[in-house]
Order: sequence, then C-alpha cells, then structure tokens
Amino acid sequence: MGRKAKFQKSDFIDAALDLLAEQGIGSITIAAIAQKINAPIGSVYHRFTSREILMAELWVKLIESCQTGFIMELESGNGLNAALHTFKWVRKHPRKARVLLLYRREELISGDWPGSIKVRVEELKSEMNSSIALFTGKFFGKITRKNLSRVLYCLVQTPLGAARYYIQQEETIPDYYDQFIRETYQAVMGDHKNGSGLVNNGENL
Repeated sequence: MGRKAKFQKSDFIDAALDLLAEQGIGSITIAAIAQKINAPIGSVYHRFTSREILMAELWVKLIESCQTGFIMELESGNGLNAALHTFKWVRKHPRKARVLLLYRREELISGDWPGSIKVRVEELKSEMNSSIALFTGKFFGKITRKNLSRVLYCLVQTPLGAARYYIQQEETIPDYYDQFIRETYQAVMGDHKNGSGLVNNGENL
C-alpha cells in the first residue's frame, strides 16, 4: 500500500483562497501557494498543471458552495429563504464570499475555462437557470421575461448587491438587512403569486 500523500488538492485550493482574501490577486503564484502551507512547489504542479487550472477549480468550488443552498431553497418553493440565502452564506463564509463577490472570473483566470472544468461550469449555470425558471413558473403560474426579472431582482441581484457593498467596506452585513430583504420580497413578489394576492405558504410577513 502506498504512503498517503501529505498534501491534498483541497489544501492548495484553500491556500489560494486565503491568499486571495488576505492579499489580493497579485499574491497568487504557485510559489506563494506552496509556501503558504510549507509544501514543495512540485507538489502543486503534481496536482495542477498550471495556475489557471488551480484558480479555475477554486472558482468552481466557490460557485458550488454558494449556489447549492440557494437552489435547495428554490426547489423547496421557499423564495424568501432563497433571497436570504446570500446573506446567510456570506456571514458563514466571509473569505469565500470576499473572493467570489469581489473578483471577476476574468481577473483570476486568463483565457477560456480549461477542459472538464468548463463542462462543470456549464452544468452549474444550467442548474441555476433551470431552478430559477422552475420556481418562477410555479410561483407565478407562467414564465415570462418580466416574471423572471422579478425573481432575479429580488432573489439574486438585490442580496448580492448589498452583500458586495459590505464586503467592499470590509464590514459585516447588518442583521437588519434581513428585514430589508423580507420587505423587498413582499413588495416585489408578494402581491403577484399566481395573480391571487399575498403569498400564503409561510412566506407572509
């Protein structure tokens, strides 16, 4: 039986995440990532053929981490909890949130998504779009561009915008912002469920 490797792929991805959150993009080199966890540079290249591959895998893991809970709330039919999910995730994972919300993919990875990672990114994108469309259809009774825009504005764009602002300010999202999201949800979504008035499935204020 072979000796268990001292370092796992996740160790290097976590090291890259910490460097990004602490020091920014300029800090990300293979040498710096290896030094962060006292690993030989060769150990990094043994698992990742390039810096771009490592950063792409980090980016995918961040998307998966944030998106999974959001989709679970959508699939359960709880739009309000889906809208609140971003704040919940940001508070629980401040370093992940800092990297995901402050940096564009193009800033971290030059060129196109590499190989199989590109396939996974397309899968994640499809999962998100399908979940939003399915929720929209169930909530409003039909999928229209305006209905989709309501869902995106209330459940995605507004929470992300608020979260990004506080991350840029290096501050924690105030607890009362949860109430702002509830009020926004009621105003934007509450009177439009299947054209039948206020939501009565536990999402009322």
